[in-house]
Amino acid sequence: MRFLHQGLLGATLASSLAAASLQIVPGGTWTTSNGTHLQAHGPGVVREDDGTYYVIGEDKTEGTSFQHINCYSSRDLVQWEFEGALLSRTAGAGDLGPGRVVERPKVLRHPTSGQYVLFLHIDSSNYGEAKVGVATSDSVCGSYSYRGSFRPLGHQSRDMGVFCES
Repeated sequence: MRFLHQGLLGATLASSLAAASLQIVPGGTWTTSNGTHLQAHGPGVVREDDGTYYVIGEDKTEGTSFQHINCYSSRDLVQWEFEGALLSRTAGAGDLGPGRVVERPKVLRHPTSGQYVLFLHIDSSNYGEAKVGVATSDSVCGSYSYRGSFRPLGHQSRDMGVFCES
């Protein structure tokens, strides 16, 4: 009987410690299950119908110029998994080329087509262009096809927010 009580006490203590570690800590570093820091600066957050959350943000591992737009998933907003890069820097000139500014990614699901639409702040290194970039994919963390950039109604656009009315 003594061993049964010790076993139950141990199991209760272990589950309590596990639950205590699943907390969002204000100002804390978000990490993946293998302990690496999330590279998702200026992020957008998407919640799918199955309850999975996705964080989509800028990879700043090597500094400020554009490298990747990354995607991470979580069921509880505490434990994160790296899903992959949605867009990556290209070798040539253009919006996704070396030395370009690609920031503040936000994703919406198109209500008619079901495709995911990624909106980005696209700019030159001196922030003189201020355009919206657009990419599309069939899945939230899938491979995105870059469609181009524009200035909405001819106006500058930088740190955007997006909303889709259902």
